[in-house]
Amino acid sequence: MNRSLKVTAAALALAASHAGAFTQASEPGKNAETQAPQPSPYDQSPEPALPAFPAVPSLPDTPYPECREAYREGANYLDRSDLINACTVAIDTYYLNVLLPHRQSMIDYQNELTRLYTEVVVPETAYRAASSNAFYDEMLARYGRANPDGADMAQARAAETRYAGDRAYLEDRFCFNTGCGTYGDPTVRFADEVKEMNRIALAEMQEEAAAGKTDKAEPSRGDEKAKGKRKPTGSGKQAQDASCKRARKRGSALGSFLGSAAGSFGGLGRTGSALLTGFSGILVGEIACKLDEKEQEAATQATVTVLATEEVGAKAEWTSPTREGVGGSSTIAAVDSAPNGKKCLTITDVAIIEGEETRVTKQMCRAPGAASYVLVA
Repeated sequence: MNRSLKVTAAALALAASHAGAFTQASEPGKNAETQAPQPSPYDQSPEPALPAFPAVPSLPDTPYPECREAYREGANYLDRSDLINACTVAIDTYYLNVLLPHRQSMIDYQNELTRLYTEVVVPETAYRAASSNAFYDEMLARYGRANPDGADMAQARAAETRYAGDRAYLEDRFCFNTGCGTYGDPTVRFADEVKEMNRIALAEMQEEAAAGKTDKAEPSRGDEKAKGKRKPTGSGKQAQDASCKRARKRGSALGSFLGSAAGSFGGLGRTGSALLTGFSGILVGEIACKLDEKEQEAATQATVTVLATEEVGAKAEWTSPTREGVGGSSTIAAVDSAPNGKKCLTITDVAIIEGEETRVTKQMCRAPGAASYVLVA
């Protein structure tokens, strides 16, 4: 019994001594070093460097075409139309070769930012959470600045706004000078210019015809010396051919704007070579310049006849009411209908004058909702 009590007392004393030591270690300010958590081997390992962000693409320093008002230098509505079309081609080229590629480069830049985070930072377990989060925040900020409405797109956005405004303006001025859209016949609006252009054209043709007659005239029999010195400078036919080539230039802008910036870059639309007569917009200059007014009327009627059919192979012939051996035809070679309602007919015109055939292909189009066709090429 006494021995058992002694063992119990010794056990209690030992327990009391351990309790005292625990209480002492738990008191505030005592053995603080034993209270702080020990760093894990993961936290002590070196952290790899985060990937570098790519450089922000810059807009190329290619100058924007300064041609918006250049059309005003044109002497007449045909020249103005040519200048408008040339400027439209220039700004379309700038948009295609500078602005669109820059926009794509910004998209590629944003894709690279995303890739760096999702494929490089996220899978790497050696990055601490704070580092990954900081990279993510910076990535989002850079991505936002590269959006179409972001700060890094400000210069390109201004250029795109300018392009859109210039193209809409040039389209309106093109129609004002050629008669498309809601504008009327330009030959009426610019009647004085038409008169002056016709005066110049007729004077040139008369001068060339006179030169041709002079070339064909033979010197008198007694003037062999003069005959030997005469220099052949071309026939009346060659003079007429040269005149008809100029006729294409003189009447080259009676087409219509039938496309759009979204559908076709490269100008406001090709322009037909209509002669400046009452039949402009139907006859091409290469044929019309060889015909008198009544023959032009007959040739025009042939085209009007086949236009009414709108069928491939439709053909209408005409003969001159004033000259023997002069006639021709109009034949529809192709019909092209667009989903938006635009329809274009490819027509082959043939004129036979003194046994010589002149063949010209033209294109006439009808805009969506329009009632008539217009010569566009």
